[in-house]
Order: sequence, then structure tokens, then C-alpha cells
Amino acid sequence: MYATMAKDDRPPTTGSVLVRTTSNPERKRRRLQAHAQQQSMDRSPNMAHGKCNATTSGRRVSLPLRSRSCGHGKLDGDCRGTSSNKNDIRGKRRNKSDSSRLLRGKGSLETSSNDSDQSLENSNASESLLPSRGDRKAASNYQRLHREWSDSQFDLLKEEESCKTCPSCQGRADGHRLTMTRSGSLLDPIADAIRRRASNVGMIKFAPSPFLEELEDSNSTVVAGSEAVVLKRQIGVFDCVSIIVGVIIGSGIFVAPKGILLNTGGSVGVALIVWVLCGILSAIGALCYAELGTTITKSGGDFVYLLESFGPLIAFLRLWTSLIAIRPAVVVVIAITFAKYVTLPVMDYCSVPDVVVRLVAALLICFAVFINCFSVPWTAQLVDLLTIGKVMGLLVIITTGLLLLISGYTENFLDAFTGIEEISLAKVPLGFYSGMFAYAGWFYINYVTEEIKEPARTLPKSIIISMCIVTIVYILTNVSYFTVLAPAELLASEAVAVSFAYRAFSSMAWTIPMFVALSTAGTVTANLLTTPRMFFVASREGHLPDVLAMIHIRRFTPIPAVLVTLPICLLMLINDNVYSLINYLSFLRWLFIGLAIAAIPYLRWKRPHLQRPFKVPIVLPILFVLCAFFMVGCSLYSAPYDCGIGLGITLTGVPVYYVGVKWKSKPRKYRQGMYYFTVFCQKLLEVIRQEERTF
Repeated sequence: MYATMAKDDRPPTTGSVLVRTTSNPERKRRRLQAHAQQQSMDRSPNMAHGKCNATTSGRRVSLPLRSRSCGHGKLDGDCRGTSSNKNDIRGKRRNKSDSSRLLRGKGSLETSSNDSDQSLENSNASESLLPSRGDRKAASNYQRLHREWSDSQFDLLKEEESCKTCPSCQGRADGHRLTMTRSGSLLDPIADAIRRRASNVGMIKFAPSPFLEELEDSNSTVVAGSEAVVLKRQIGVFDCVSIIVGVIIGSGIFVAPKGILLNTGGSVGVALIVWVLCGILSAIGALCYAELGTTITKSGGDFVYLLESFGPLIAFLRLWTSLIAIRPAVVVVIAITFAKYVTLPVMDYCSVPDVVVRLVAALLICFAVFINCFSVPWTAQLVDLLTIGKVMGLLVIITTGLLLLISGYTENFLDAFTGIEEISLAKVPLGFYSGMFAYAGWFYINYVTEEIKEPARTLPKSIIISMCIVTIVYILTNVSYFTVLAPAELLASEAVAVSFAYRAFSSMAWTIPMFVALSTAGTVTANLLTTPRMFFVASREGHLPDVLAMIHIRRFTPIPAVLVTLPICLLMLINDNVYSLINYLSFLRWLFIGLAIAAIPYLRWKRPHLQRPFKVPIVLPILFVLCAFFMVGCSLYSAPYDCGIGLGITLTGVPVYYVGVKWKSKPRKYRQGMYYFTVFCQKLLEVIRQEERTF
């Protein structure tokens, strides 16, 4: 949310870091001439020692000392006849090297590369300069790689508006475009990881030995062949299914049955139909998101889809509401539910102090944040275990209810479509609203698209499997509820699952709160795995501060994006209005989801040539969009005051967007402050920008 610094805003460098991008044509001509002389001497039987490869391997490779190396990288003992001549030439070259450290912008890079090419062509005209065809091929290959490397460095900075001329911002270049560091200085792990960008394009790996002499410091350390800092693709099908099921099956199945039954007049049959239809509608939305996720391969979910389809303002409003309200509030509410169910067996029948509940909820949030910062595989495995635990808890309820149903407990299903009161068509949409709340979460997996293995195949498969599991489990769980509890008893219950447990198996009733706690803990962990990826991608797109788009250099986790949710969640734990905040903004969730799915027909019309590995029939997104907008309309009709407050909160993001994102020419002091803040966070958290494109 800030514009980058102009060249006068950046602090001066200490000179401890060098960046070399191209060579002087005159120096190149002398180098080639010296190399030709060396080649002619190599042809003699006494001095022939073959060619040397300049490849590197491992994490770091130290270049040989200049005073002890020949044109082929051999030591003095292997090639003594040319050491004097080579040292004279190197001495002259070293005297001129201090005056040309960096180039002046991308245009200078291209001009210098063209001059170098012209000098190489003139040199190739003489057989005495390049006697070997292999040398000419190696030189040409190096020049091509050299230009590609130069272009790649500027592509990395294309969103950095004031960094178009690299030498003018050497201080900033020290933070993201380093290629080598002088011996004797402390190796910065952040800069160490950044330097691998140069080696990834093969500048050092494929350069012939004469061109390696262009690195002027004889004791330089070149980083090459290391693993890139990037969000790894380490989430498979089972992990995707666990994340979707873990997010969906939270507290909704223990709360929503009462809301659906209440809005369907107490009719068991109509309530079960609503559950089935909500499952089908959620599956349609999930399949639509599968097409969006395989078409637009970026992480970030609906933020990215809105950005690609309807522009940055709509996308930022979605981001704004998610950052300041929706996502933290959902995490806090689920964490409070976890704390209540955990403390219930411990405190027996005593009332649990509210301070204790919120303290336990804060501990859960802090643990979930820590595990998400520590390791993505560990987080995925924890989500897998918690998902298995919550499904086992529901299987206990399902098995007990079905056994009782088979044993003859069917009285609650007699006259199933006759309710306690007359069914009102005006209330049925509110029942759908409660049902969709219980199924909410199928869109979270699209936040981690760039970390999924083979997303074109994994994403649709995992969505289909998980939605089938959730729908079947939800319907059977409600059948079990209605087998044990009469409609009037269910409506009078504060916790349906606990009431079921005390009626079905009173001696083991303590197990149900434990399973509910596992369910809510898994939902919190999965939420903090997926939601920060929206903030990560938003920062990468320039909608949030740069530091949120950075990754830990060893853990490969987006630590800043995860940590930014922690203080917001803790502040909401102190506030008692968190439930009201969810009520205010719930209708906006379906508004933005409907707009995101509306991007499918829009993109098929505007961009028909996009690759779509997975496509749904066009009628499905249209049907879902109509249903989503219908639920939004029902919310506006039934609770206009709450919706008005939520809409006002959303519109506060408009001035924030124009000041923080749209306005590029911010004051110099502000840009300097943000720059120093970013550098401080990088050093504190050991994070850098991702080094490879993952979308």
C-alpha cells in the first residue's frame, strides 16, 4: 500500500556488495585476445592441458584467486608460461574496474549488450582472436544468457516504479538484486537467498572461464545451484480433501440444525430437504471455483478472480472486509466455541468465567499461527489428523442414530412434512441461509492453488470428493439427531450434539464435547493456513505492503501474511461485539462469492482463449449466481439495519484504496519510512520475495 522510493530517497550503500551486469567492449576485446594467445600456447604438446568447464555445483562456489588462475581456471603450477602476461592484463583491467560498477538502467543494459555483441562479432572476424569454434559457441551462449539474466533482473522490479534505473537505487538493489559479496563481510542469510536469482538463469553455470574473470574481486563467493525460496507445491489430494472438510465441518453442524428447523416450521422432512439442497448448491459453487482455480492459477481465491475480472477496486473491497473483519471474526468465534467445549468437562456444571474462555481461545489462535509459520507440511498433517478426529466424532453420532433408527425409533419421522407450526415461505430462505453457513468453506482451498501438486487434476478431484463426504455426513448426522431428539427438544437445545449425547449414551457424553473441540481446532488451523494466502497475493499485486508478500528463506512459509492476522484476532477477542460484526458482514460474503462465480461467464465471453483444464456447464455458474444474489436480497429484506452497517464498513475501503493503492506519488518521508520498515521486517523475520514464478 505504498509507492516505492525514488532514487534520492534511498540510503547510500557501503560498497560491501557488488553487482556486475555486463562488460566493457574494450576490456572484452583485450580479454579475448589474451585468451587467443593462451589457446595458441595450449596447442603445443608441452602446454596442452585440455579445456575446463566453469560449471558450479552446490550452494556456494568460491572462484579461484586471480593471481593463481589461467584463462582455463588452472593453477599456476599447471600453466606457468602465461602467468606473467595474464597478470599484466589483469592489472590493467583491475585499475579500470572501479569506475564502472553498475549500469545505468535497462536501456544501458541493452546498449551495452549490443556493443558487446558487436565487439564479439568484430573479434570473430579474426581467426587469431577466437581460434576455437567451441569458444565462439560458448561466448555466444554466455552473451545470450547474460542478456536474459539482465532482463530477468528488471522483470523482478517491474512493479517497483522508482527502480527502473538500477544504479540510481543501489541501496535498494542491495535488498533484492545481489549477485556476490566481498570476502570478509558477514553473509546476510536474506541477501544470500536473494543472490540465487542470478545463478538460477545460468549466468555462472554456463559461462566460459574467460568471462568468469570479469568478476573483479579474486576472493568473491558466488551463490549458485541452491533451492529457490518459493511457496512449495506440497499439498496433495488427501491434504486438499482434509482442508476442505476441516474448514466446512466446524461448529456449523452443531449449530445450524436448530436454525434450519426453526425456519421450516419444525418440519423434519422439509429440514432434511433443505440440507440436501444446500449440499447440492455448495457442490455447484465448489465446482465453479474448481474451474476458476484451474483457469486462473494464482492463489488468493475470490480476490484474484475479482481482480482479473472486475478490476482492482472490487477486489480491494473484498480484501478490505476480509482483512479487518470477516476472516479474523470467523476465527475468533470458532476459537471461542473451542474454548467453551474444552472447559465444559473440566469445570463440570459450574459456569466458566468469560476471561478463561477467551484466554483458552487466544492460546488456540497463537498455536495455530505458530504452526502455520513453522511448516506447511506440519500444518497440513495437523489438519489431516484433526479432520479425521472430527469425522470420527460425527461417525459416532451417525452410527448411534442409525442403530436406534433400525431398532424402531421412528416416531419422529412419522408425518415428517407436518411441522409444529405452519411453514412460511418467507422464512424458508432464512433456513437456506443457515444451511449454507454450515456448508461454508468449500472456497478456501482456492487460496492455496499455487501450493497444490498438479492443481489441474488435484483441485477438481479433491473438491468433488470432499463435497460428497460433507453432504453425506451432514444428512446422516441430521437423521441421527431427529432419531433421538424430537423437533421440540431440538429447538429447545443450546448445543444439539451435547443434548444428543446425554440422551443416547449418558455415561460417555463427555466424548462429544471433545470431538467438537477437535472439530473447531481443525477449522481454526485450516483457516489460518488458507486465509493468509489472500493477503500474500494481495501484497504481491500491490494492494498491501510489500513485506506481506515475502517468504521465510528456510521454512518457505509466508510468515508476515500469517502474523498480520494475529493482532487483529487478539483485539477482537477483547471486544464483545464480534458476533454482531459477523452478522453485519455475512451477506457480503455471498455477494462477493456470487460476483466471483459470475466471472466464469464473463471470462468465457471476454477471454475465450484462456486454457481451461476443467470446465463446468455454463448453466451451473448462472444458477449459483442467482441463488447467491437471492440470499443477499433476503438478508437485505430481513435485516436491513445490519446489512446497512456492513455495507458502510465495506465502503470505508474506498478511500483506503485510492490513498493506499491508487496514489503512487506519496511523500518522500512516507516512502522512506515504509522502506526502512520493510527492511527491518525482512531482517527480523528472515523473509524475502519469492524467487520463482509459481502461477
